[in-house]
Amino acid sequence: MVNMEFKRKLQRMTTDTLIDIIINTGDLRLFVEKFDALMEISGRCNNYHDLGFIPDLVLTVFEKKTSLLKRATTIKDCAMIRAPSTPIYHPYSGSFETDEAWVPEEELILWSSVSKHAILIPDAVDRYFDLFQQVFHINISDL
Repeated sequence: MVNMEFKRKLQRMTTDTLIDIIINTGDLRLFVEKFDALMEISGRCNNYHDLGFIPDLVLTVFEKKTSLLKRATTIKDCAMIRAPSTPIYHPYSGSFETDEAWVPEEELILWSSVSKHAILIPDAVDRYFDLFQQVFHINISDL
């Protein structure tokens, strides 16, 4: 996908989401929170694209986040949705806890970004590989 095509698609999706928020949000404070969250998510997705991530992957993140945002009914929901999809790590069990606003494609992007700058602990590597397999529907051991 060419850069301009990505930018047009993201702009169109942003506009469509904004129209939905305007039409379906009666509470002014909730509207402002949804609008701010939309702008933050859009900016972050632009940044992911600028960093070289697969455009379709980035658009999937945007689509899933905005779908959640459209259905948000509280300011707290908006805050959770606007945040990057970072799970809570429980070191004693080696498990990761997600919330209702978690988007696997975004977490995959974040692990990829982190792995370029630091060595991941074994639990993180396992998580990264599991997400990769889940998102791209492939079995890494087959590679």
